[in-house]
Amino acid sequence: MSKKQSLCNNNDLVGNKFGRLIVIRQSDEHKSGHVCWVCKCICGKLIIATSSGLKRGNVKSCGYLRTDLTRQRSYKHGHGGRNKQSPTYVSWSNMVRRCVDPHNHAYHNYGGRGIAVCQRWKKFEHFLADMGEAPVGYQIDRINNNDGYHKNNCRWVTTKINSRNRRNNHLITYNGKTKCIVDWSEECGISRSTLWARLYLYNWSIQKALTTPVISRRRK
Repeated sequence: MSKKQSLCNNNDLVGNKFGRLIVIRQSDEHKSGHVCWVCKCICGKLIIATSSGLKRGNVKSCGYLRTDLTRQRSYKHGHGGRNKQSPTYVSWSNMVRRCVDPHNHAYHNYGGRGIAVCQRWKKFEHFLADMGEAPVGYQIDRINNNDGYHKNNCRWVTTKINSRNRRNNHLITYNGKTKCIVDWSEECGISRSTLWARLYLYNWSIQKALTTPVISRRRK
């Protein structure tokens, strides 16, 4: 069978998704007589893959998460060693993964809705140069929740502040005051987890949830 015939007899894979890859067009290249396709990874990189490689699941990504993140665990910056990763490196790694990995539990709130990491910050060294070390107990936060991760939109904040800034934060109105659950937790002296359970697990009224004292259980 000629190469031309092989190309014609292959199924059109354009538009199909295989793992983290989307087929965008047929390639002029071929490998051992097999049709090749130009595929775009969710990280933006283009690669060439054969039909059989895609269909059999042998090729699922450009290898970005597997090789690039691993490669950046460089001893030059001292943050990403195999046995110990700094809080700054962990924050960076988690930020990238939730934006590019559909299998990440938080992807639907980030990459799934168009939130991306700027090209410069795909290198940890650049992220570190722009943001500096993460202060103890601080997290990366986006000032504008509808914008992506880049120097002008990010800052280090405490967990408490980060919780207040979340896009899906629930606002609760009681006695003419509207606050998020974290602020009501502070005012009422009731833990956030307890308030959340009362309101959304047990379906208590707002008044009951905010005014019922927490009964501590004493060990016998």
